[in-house]
Amino acid sequence: MSKIIKGPLDGFRVGKRRVVLSLGTQIVGEMVAINRGEWAYNDAMPLIPLLRVGLRPALQMPSLILPTFWLAQRVAHSHARQMAGVRTG
Repeated sequence: MSKIIKGPLDGFRVGKRRVVLSLGTQIVGEMVAINRGEWAYNDAMPLIPLLRVGLRPALQMPSLILPTFWLAQRVAHSHARQMAGVRTG
C-alpha cells in the first residue's frame, strides 16, 4: 500500500521536485506571455530581477501544488478505503 501523506510537507523530496518543476513552468509561461504581448504588469507588481516576470504570478503555481497533491491523495486514499470496505463488507 502506498504511503499516506499527512500534510503538504510530508514526502518532501517528491514535493520539492514538484515545486521546482512548477516554478520553472510558471516562469517560462509568464515569459512567453509577456513576449507575445498577451499581458503586461503595472508598476505595482514586484518583478523577479533578471527574469523580469512578476513575483506573485511566478509563485502562484508552486504555492498551490503541494496542497493540491495532498488533497488529491487524501481523496484517492479515502475512495480506496471505501472501495475496500464495499468489497469486504
